[in-house]
Amino acid sequence: MKRGWIGGAMLTAASGLGLAFYANHVAREAEALVPAEGQFLDVAGARLHYIDEGRGPAIVMIHGLAGQLRNFSYAMLERLTADHRVILVDRPGSGYSTADPGTTPGLIAQGAMIAELIAKLGLDRPLVVGHSMGGAVALALALDHPELVRGIGLIAPLTQLQDTVPDSFRGLALVPQSARLFFAQTIGTPLSKLTGRHTLGMVFAPEIPPEDFGIRGGGLLSQRP
Repeated sequence: MKRGWIGGAMLTAASGLGLAFYANHVAREAEALVPAEGQFLDVAGARLHYIDEGRGPAIVMIHGLAGQLRNFSYAMLERLTADHRVILVDRPGSGYSTADPGTTPGLIAQGAMIAELIAKLGLDRPLVVGHSMGGAVALALALDHPELVRGIGLIAPLTQLQDTVPDSFRGLALVPQSARLFFAQTIGTPLSKLTGRHTLGMVFAPEIPPEDFGIRGGGLLSQRP
């Protein structure tokens, strides 16, 4: 009995290590295909990755849950930079922006971090655009730092508490945080590879996802732990 228990434990540990190795491999592959393409700025509690292009009145754009700045650069950046200065930013913990170790900044904290970005870049009261959860961050920023913005544009914003988690994001709703971390470092990546196309279809529905969204839109980065 004892030998069987030890053997099972060793098999479980080996499987976990194998899954973690695979997750790391997929992450490195995604980062090679979708590298960081902007600049980095240190703010209190995070290191933000952002793109700053164009000249004219400034627009700051904040992506949604499980996204990153290429969600906006895919089809909008070139058009907007014709007559505006456009700053696309990865939210802390998304894309190539990192939060301080052991922290998970909430909406108010993320708003404060982007407010610091606005101040450090010397932007003159930009229009702040937020999509989905980025809309909630934009609202927090505008409410807590109204002197820094001239207006906000909200695209399908998260503004109300949800009774249920949308199917496309159910895998992100694990609690406690330790469970999410274990899931992300083991079975999360292979599961994401298996269900990625279906999930993308739900996110874009009723439209059809672009074939090149994985790279040009940065979608592959969502497969990282």
